[in-house]
Amino acid sequence: MVERAIELDPNMKNAKDITKYIDAKMERMAEASSAQEHKNGNDPHANVVPAPAGEK
Repeated sequence: MVERAIELDPNMKNAKDITKYIDAKMERMAEASSAQEHKNGNDPHANVVPAPAGEK
């Protein structure tokens, strides 16, 4: 709806502000989702265990 409002009135400040808010919120949600996947072990590098000291 915001995109349509901007199409109808490109100078509509409130619509532009809402678009900026939505974009920032989507970015934060993507970052949180990525962090949660890492926490849940969906990261292929998350289960790598280093060798004990002195071993290769």
